[in-house]
Amino acid sequence: MFVEQNQQKMKNFLLLVLLMISGSVIKADQLKVLSLEEAETVTNFFKNNNINEVVIYYLQDNPYFYINEVNLEIVKRESDNNRYEIHLKGIDVKGQAVEQPIDLAYTYIKKGSSKSVCLGKVFNYDFIQEVQTFDWTAAVSSSRVAEPKEVKTNVNVENTDSNQSSVNQSNEVSSNTAIIYILVFTTLLGLLYFVRSKFNKNKK
Repeated sequence: MFVEQNQQKMKNFLLLVLLMISGSVIKADQLKVLSLEEAETVTNFFKNNNINEVVIYYLQDNPYFYINEVNLEIVKRESDNNRYEIHLKGIDVKGQAVEQPIDLAYTYIKKGSSKSVCLGKVFNYDFIQEVQTFDWTAAVSSSRVAEPKEVKTNVNVENTDSNQSSVNQSNEVSSNTAIIYILVFTTLLGLLYFVRSKFNKNKK
């Protein structure tokens, strides 16, 4: 009986670890991928309410990223049928061009004179909200700026090789991430097997 209880506790612990790992991945990308209807609802909401500014909240130091002259575009995901992203174009506090996909869980619009509201809450999605609200004026004044983009020169063989290298590096990162998850999973399975073997030996 004692052995079975300990085995169950170990299984529960391993399950919790796996849930934490998968939860951290889900948490980082909550409301970025949408159906076409959902994406159209968001873009129409911006048009109908003349919304042209947002603050994107990052889970980092200096978390606020203010973007003005906002224009939203619906983009279909190539690797995922019937799923879409909303891509944002605008300018940052220094007038630099910004273009990126948005996650509704981390995108805020202005509410009232100087408050903010998360788009995920505006559309009543079920998600983990990192921060309820913040002072809009303070967020704008402390906003980060867009990452500088490399200036493209004349296209030649060297640039083609560089682009291919970037693609290879991106594929390598994705491959390494998959390998890490496989290693974590196999390690946990090995630990479970080791504990079961030890308990079975003690039982005998």
